[in-house]
Order: sequence, then structure tokens, then C-alpha cells
Amino acid sequence: MMKRGYKGNIVWHNIGKLLMIVACSMLFPLAIAVLYRESCGWIFLLLLPVTLFLGWALVALFRPGKQELHIQVRDGAAIATYGWILATLVGMMPYLLTGTFTTVTDAFFESMSGFATVGASVLDDIDDAPYAILMWRSVTHWLGGMGIIVLFVALLGGMGAGAMQIFKAEAAGPVKEKLHPKIADSARSLWFIYIFNTVITFFLLLFCGMNLFDALNHAFSIVATGGFSTKNSSIGFYQSPLLEWAMTGAMYLAGVNYALFFY
Repeated sequence: MMKRGYKGNIVWHNIGKLLMIVACSMLFPLAIAVLYRESCGWIFLLLLPVTLFLGWALVALFRPGKQELHIQVRDGAAIATYGWILATLVGMMPYLLTGTFTTVTDAFFESMSGFATVGASVLDDIDDAPYAILMWRSVTHWLGGMGIIVLFVALLGGMGAGAMQIFKAEAAGPVKEKLHPKIADSARSLWFIYIFNTVITFFLLLFCGMNLFDALNHAFSIVATGGFSTKNSSIGFYQSPLLEWAMTGAMYLAGVNYALFFY
């Protein structure tokens, strides 16, 4: 165990909080598994408390000393780097435990693609995948779209100069500049806009004929500018020009610099 006041304490202390956020996001696929009565629900029922406990353990074990009340730039970079790796490792576990993928390489790739919102996938048959797994793919997309660590900054705040380092690294897509003097306030404003866009996109897709499950998944994917779908043929499955135009408009808005929405 590291000594109290060791410079690495602030890093692992905050990564523990980050893992707790990832754990809470598993409520989405767990709810879907319960709703559709899928047997894979126990996987999320197991992983959620385990990840939550792991995060809590890091928070409890690595308490920063008085000289570490604020995160420095180097610490912020370490949190962003290690946080992404650990989030990806946790994110691949549902794929492995449900048998969606049989190799660590494929599961890690899918998880990283989700959090990074790349949209590349090695899932062969999306149509036959469990609903809970499809929801988890979309949730990783959604968290990665704005930046899971930006969410961390928004929820916790008080991180000092290093918070700006994290903010720049994570929010480079939607917006780079601060919207408020305090970086935590900027992060909260971005996430408010992000959630608002998600809700609007969700209801737009419902209005255009998508079912509830598909609309939620595609709203997560569109706003994140990712690309994951619940169908092998993606939007082509629906053969609906109305849906295509609606999604095109939503994708355009999702790609706009979020500072414009704020101002």
C-alpha cells in the first residue's frame, strides 16, 4: 500500500471514483435484461457491485494527503490514461462472460471502440446478440461521446489545474474551450446539452417509427457520433427515407461544436 501523501494517491483515488461511475452505467443493460427476461442479466448483476466495490476500494485505500488537494497537470494526464484503460477492461467483461466474444482481443476491441466512439465492430451477428449486450455497446458509446472523464469532472469538480488537462483531452470533439471560469461548471453545461440532445433525438426517432429499444440505442450512438446499431444492416434495415433524414439531421447537430449551443 502506498504511503499517505504519495503523489500517486490522487491518481488512483480519482480513478476509483471513475470506476464507480462506470459501474453505475451498468444499470442500463441490467434494466434491459430484466425487461426482456434475458438470462445474461446476472452478468451485469454480478459485475455492477464488483466494479462498484473495486472503485470504492481504490477511493478508500488511496486517500490523498493535504499536499494533494488539487490535481496537477501530470496527475490529470495519468488519470485520463489509466482511467481509459481500466474503463475499457471493465467494459469488455460483459462480452466475455456472456460468450458474445470468446477472445480477449475481440472483447477489448469492441469495448475500446465503444468508449472511443470509433464505431468499428467485430460482432458478427448483431441481430442475434442479447438486448442487454446491445444496450451496453450503446452505453459505452454514449459515455465516450462526451467523455466519461468529463462526466467525472462534472460530477465531482474541485480538481485544480489538472482538471483542464483532462477536459482538453476528453472534450476535444464537441468543444475545446471553457464555457465557465470553473472547469467543473463547463463540464456540467456540456453534459446538460449532451443529455438534452439525446432526449430530443430519442423522441425524434420514436416519432419517425422506431421502436423504443432501437430508438434509445440509436440516440446514444448518434449523439455520440459513434456508429453502433442494433441491426446488421444498420439504418438500411428500416427502409425509411424519413428516418434517414431525421438521423442525418441529428448527426449534423451532434457534430456541431457544443460551445455554439451554449452561447
